[in-house]
Amino acid sequence: MKKKILVILALFVVLVSAGCSGESPEKYYNDGVTLYNQGNYDGAITNFDKVTAINPNYKEVKKYLVYSWNDKGNTLYDEGKYSEAITCYDKALAVDPNDADVWYNKGNALGYQGKYEEALACFDKVIAINPNDADGWWNKGVALELLGRYSEAEVCYAKAIQLDPSLG
Repeated sequence: MKKKILVILALFVVLVSAGCSGESPEKYYNDGVTLYNQGNYDGAITNFDKVTAINPNYKEVKKYLVYSWNDKGNTLYDEGKYSEAITCYDKALAVDPNDADVWYNKGNALGYQGKYEEALACFDKVIAINPNDADGWWNKGVALELLGRYSEAEVCYAKAIQLDPSLG
């Protein structure tokens, strides 16, 4: 009987200390959102990764992981670090391969590297996800023009202007 009580007591202590350690997905999620809002994308990503390790189906965490990787990529892009930005965009796309904004940003980074075919494939993804994305159509036109495919580029520019006359 004593042995049974000791085992139950030990189990209780372990469970209580695990619950008190602050390692709840809610805490990591809330800390991650706070860090994201402060522009600390690395810290946010670390917290969101902890959430998914505890509970892979935690509500909203995937959205913020995509935001964090995308915004970290944008920061690197703005610094001219296109390869590093593309790595971040790829990590965002691994979480959500249907995020048109991330595909768009990756296409721009590839374009700045002179990888116009790869950029074109990204803009095609943008348009497949959102056929009414005027900027996606416009940048597809730019990629086609840089590849010397002028008549195809003109079609894309015309579609972009049709969707957003301010581009004209």
